[in-house]
Amino acid sequence: MKFRTLVFFWTLVASGFVPVVANSQEITGPIRVYDGGAIEITRQYLHLFGLTGLYAHQTCDADGVPWDCGVAALGWTADVTSGNRYRCTYQTLPGDTRQWATCMEVDPEGGAPIGEWDSLNQQWVQSGWAIANPEQTDLYTDDQQAAQTAGAGVWRLGGPPAIPAPTETVSGSAFVVDGNTLDIGGVLIKLYGSDAPELRQFCVVQSRFECGYSAQAHLAELVRGNEVHCVLDAGPRNFGHCRIEGLGDGPTLAEQMIADGWAVSARQVSQDFSDVELEARREKRGMWVSTFVRPAQWRTGQR
Repeated sequence: MKFRTLVFFWTLVASGFVPVVANSQEITGPIRVYDGGAIEITRQYLHLFGLTGLYAHQTCDADGVPWDCGVAALGWTADVTSGNRYRCTYQTLPGDTRQWATCMEVDPEGGAPIGEWDSLNQQWVQSGWAIANPEQTDLYTDDQQAAQTAGAGVWRLGGPPAIPAPTETVSGSAFVVDGNTLDIGGVLIKLYGSDAPELRQFCVVQSRFECGYSAQAHLAELVRGNEVHCVLDAGPRNFGHCRIEGLGDGPTLAEQMIADGWAVSARQVSQDFSDVELEARREKRGMWVSTFVRPAQWRTGQR
């Protein structure tokens, strides 16, 4: 068990589940849990490889009665990781700027792997509070089956939330997950061309303020009372060109968020809104009245 734990991530590499790239890195420390299968460890923002985590706003269905399985999943994960120390091996994958990690609990003194699990990833899936992601690896398929058989986590009451397969277009009322993400009918959509601060990210004027929540609130105000229409790009991240229904060829929500100063141009994705960002910065709109780290840099640990 311990030997397998030590070589766990590189077993994935050898098996072809994780392509070998030059930027594989390792980091050790306590974990802060986000929803959607994301964590923060010593200021590094990572996504756990091989699973799909629930978002706090998501609900599950138990014989026609909705319950807050997303909140329950977040609470469980925060509880089991609290006070523990982890070693995470992470890297980007081809065509994806996110950092994907496999994390194992380690002894805080000597750093040796401890616990009965091969990884936090496996523990999360076998607890029933995350879903195996077969598009990345089938390594956790048996763990999910064990969770289903035991009626653990979301499998205790009806299973995970139903997530419809995305189509070329999605329309409807939008729930704002963060300043750059919408949920329309269960489909999570990233606004194409913009990058908003993480929810717990702060900006500084004379003192800190949580500009991630401010960006979320601003996007919520833009969509409030409106139907949203999104044209989706092909790919795993569901990037969407989203507009308020009835506004024709008006600005996309991404462009509007950048123009209002509550998001920046996602340079790694598109240069379409660079001039929009420059104007917002010149006019000191939104976040530009403050000092802040660009969201992409924040996720790599810069403060």
